[in-house]
Amino acid sequence: MMLLSLAALAGLVGGESDFYAVDYLAPPVNEVIEVGGMAFLDETTLLVSTRRGRVWWIDNALADNPTDAKFHIYAEGLHEGLGLAVRDGNIYVTQRGEVSRLVDLDGDHICDRVETISQDWGMSGNYHEFAFGLPIDDEGNFYVSTNVGFWSPEWWHGISKVEHRGWILRIAPDGHATPLAMGGRSPAGLGFDGDGHLLYSDNQGDWMPACGLFHVQEGAFFGHPASLRWTEGYGFGEEAPSSIDPPDVKRTGPAIWLPYEWSKSTGNFVPDQTGGQFGPFGGQLFVAELTQGMVLRAMLEEVNGKVQGAVVKFRQNIGSALRVEFASD
Repeated sequence: MMLLSLAALAGLVGGESDFYAVDYLAPPVNEVIEVGGMAFLDETTLLVSTRRGRVWWIDNALADNPTDAKFHIYAEGLHEGLGLAVRDGNIYVTQRGEVSRLVDLDGDHICDRVETISQDWGMSGNYHEFAFGLPIDDEGNFYVSTNVGFWSPEWWHGISKVEHRGWILRIAPDGHATPLAMGGRSPAGLGFDGDGHLLYSDNQGDWMPACGLFHVQEGAFFGHPASLRWTEGYGFGEEAPSSIDPPDVKRTGPAIWLPYEWSKSTGNFVPDQTGGQFGPFGGQLFVAELTQGMVLRAMLEEVNGKVQGAVVKFRQNIGSALRVEFASD
């Protein structure tokens, strides 16, 4: 089963619904759950972090009757939560300014302590300075992507006013952050494909003609110049790159440009590693799309060291999907 995060509901139409049905878990009355991260704690317990700074604990998430799922607040008062991960029973969340571990000290399934793992990137207070995540590799390193900010009057020009905005960061288990790649605009999705490539998704806008999936490699520049401010060529913050003139820096193109009419706000993605239980899509990526309310299916290959591929529609008319995740079934 695939789990989707939905910000709005839409009707089920067309032949797709005959093969891949969509059920909706019902949150508590009068609660607005704007999902920013999802992860399973065990086979039936789903954790969901939100833009509103809460983490919800959902028991019986895979019940035959979706109304049997039970919600309670595990943590609240966080500064957003646009990434969530579970590793060895530990719960981690990406807040706007840090990666945190959420600790339940007495076993009542409510967070008692928030521990800082890393806060090695800047935050100015601009409304658009999101931080996303939170894949973890085999060595226990975390990965975070950071949004540039947008200010008036030229609100359409993304600016990196504080350190490492518009970057992909690798964070060691001890909390030390390594700036890995730059040139992001609104890098809302970050994760690994089935072959272990680290990828990220970016959202269309200034310097990004369309949404895309990019292969993250150390030192790569993906096109948005604002993040170059935190490199040697710009004095590590002393000089801001032009928001108009292209920089003289080699640009790494996407593995896939996503058609504009299909995807205007790309979310995260997850590889099909179900061994055929979900269909003939082994190793392919399922990609969340918020604005157009669908899930896309991406097929990647590596040719001479370059990751490339194609994308097709998978499931439309589901509501606004920002996060996708495979469940145990």
